[in-house]
Amino acid sequence: FKVVRPVFTASEIQAARAKIQGKQKIGIYQLASANAIRALTPANSVFLLSKLAKKFPDMHWYALWDEFVPGEYKESAEKIIADQELKNVEIYTAQNLRELWAVAAHSSVIVCPDSMMAHVGGSMDVPVVGLWGPVSPDNRVKYYKNHFPIFHQEFCPHAPCFAYTATFPKYCPPRNGRKECELMSGIKPAEVIGKVEEALALDRRVPKG
Repeated sequence: FKVVRPVFTASEIQAARAKIQGKQKIGIYQLASANAIRALTPANSVFLLSKLAKKFPDMHWYALWDEFVPGEYKESAEKIIADQELKNVEIYTAQNLRELWAVAAHSSVIVCPDSMMAHVGGSMDVPVVGLWGPVSPDNRVKYYKNHFPIFHQEFCPHAPCFAYTATFPKYCPPRNGRKECELMSGIKPAEVIGKVEEALALDRRVPKG
């Protein structure tokens, strides 16, 4: 099995450097995956983002959002950024994927659900804290050296269920109408912060020079 790092063009490198200019440390936080089953709810996602921003105030956090993710995530993030005056958090929608990847190459850590960013970070040896729900990380990120998974298989008798449907599987236990995977809902900010601290010990950012 081979993990291949992207090769960036001069213009992509220049765009990434312009984006991160003046920022000492970069963290990337993916608000949600394109599939609700693999994501935290908007409220839980932005709550975790706020905890990370406060715990690591010297890090500039890019909160990723695009049109494939419900607008509620962006709206909730904008509100909590304003209400809590999180000056080290910025909602980021990249012009194209390769620009995002080039910025990710300069990041100290990526926090994300089962999504593209787990693989982008893995391909470039960027430490990733993975938030795992219906799919086991052993099946998706086994060959990435610096992946720090959070996977509470014990929280659901069906896990891992490998559900990739647009709606929750019929065998998902009812949770008072709340649509969130049991494993995702069991992820606590304190354990994510702990994994980020582990990941930061492996900071292998691309030199900015």
